[in-house]
Amino acid sequence: MDIIEKRITKRHLSESELSGVNYYNCIFERIQLDNFNFRDCEFEKCRFVNCSIKNLKLNFFKLIDCEFKDCLLQGVNAADIMFPCTFSLVNCDLRFVDFISLRLQKSIFLSCRFRDCLFEETDLRKSDFTGSEFNNTEFRHSDLSHCDFSMTEGLDINPEINRILSIKIPQEAGLKILKRMGVVVGG
Repeated sequence: MDIIEKRITKRHLSESELSGVNYYNCIFERIQLDNFNFRDCEFEKCRFVNCSIKNLKLNFFKLIDCEFKDCLLQGVNAADIMFPCTFSLVNCDLRFVDFISLRLQKSIFLSCRFRDCLFEETDLRKSDFTGSEFNNTEFRHSDLSHCDFSMTEGLDINPEINRILSIKIPQEAGLKILKRMGVVVGG
């Protein structure tokens, strides 16, 4: 079933499953999804605004050119999203979200708050994290080349297990990287 150019607002869905539905150019506002299962679904050019998305199960799920603004994403394993996967997150709270083995080049994560998240074996080349906050969030074996981490807080990147060619980072994060490398900056 295809749903095109619909505005869906103020819904709370929990402990349910949706199968075989494709959304195109839809707007979701103030939607709350808890313990929800998406099977063989696709969202393309959709916007999610002020939504709460917790503990999703994703099977044969596609997310293409979607935007999340002012949303809470919690307990989501983004590794279950099929390729291609393109989205932007603006002013979102992410808790216990795993980005594993994904190709997310040129993704946008502006002014987001990451808590207990993991980026592992993920290609994030040319992604923009400007203004984001990181709390207990790890990058492991990921390509961060040409990423912009300007004005971020709490960023801690291990250069021994990540590719960090030409990245923009705040001074605090740069000092942490140098310390890991055994370089002491004094003055």
